[in-house]
Amino acid sequence: MGLHISWGKCPHSPPEPPPPALRWHDPGPFGLTPARQSMSGGAGALLAGFSTALVGVIAQAPDKIRYSGWALLLLTLAAMAFVACVQCGFNARARMYSHAEITEWRPLPWTEDEAQSLHNDQEVEAKTGRRWEQAAEWTYHFGIILLAAGIALVLIPMGDSQENQPRWVAAYATMAGGFVKFLTYIIGWCKDRK
Repeated sequence: MGLHISWGKCPHSPPEPPPPALRWHDPGPFGLTPARQSMSGGAGALLAGFSTALVGVIAQAPDKIRYSGWALLLLTLAAMAFVACVQCGFNARARMYSHAEITEWRPLPWTEDEAQSLHNDQEVEAKTGRRWEQAAEWTYHFGIILLAAGIALVLIPMGDSQENQPRWVAAYATMAGGFVKFLTYIIGWCKDRK
C-alpha cells in the first residue's frame, strides 16, 4: 500500500453522485386521473343529457307522477351536478399534463432555468388540477345520488293498481342503490383522507 499524494480529489474515493434530477409531477395513484377524465368527459355528459330528458318528460305530464314537483327538483339538480362535473373535468384536464407532454410541446434540450421554470409551472398547475379533479368527482357522485332519488320518486305509484307492487320494489331498489352509492363514496373518501 503506497502513499498517494494528489492535489484535489483522491483517485480511490467513490465518485460524486450526479446532481439530483428534477422530480416531475406524476398522477398518483396511477389510473385515477384517466378514470376521472372518463367520468367527467363521457359518463357525466351522458347522465346530464339523460337527466335533462327525464325532466322534459315529467314536465309534460306532471299529473301522472305522484311527487312530480320533488322529482323535477331532484332531477334538475342532478342534471346541474353532471354539467358541473363536465366543466370541472375540463378545467382539470387543462392543468394536468405530464412530463412527456411538456417535452412534446417544448422539445429538449432545455437550459437549467427553463427546466426549473417548466417544473415549477407543472407542479403549481397539478395542484390546481387535482382540486378540479376532486370537484369533478364530488359533483359526479352527488349527481348520481340525486338522480337515484329523482327516479325513485318517479317510480312511486299513484292510486290502486295491480302494478303498484313492482313499482314499489323498483322505487325501493333505486333508493337503496343511491344510498349504497352514498355510503361507498363516503367510506372511500374517509379512507383517502387517512
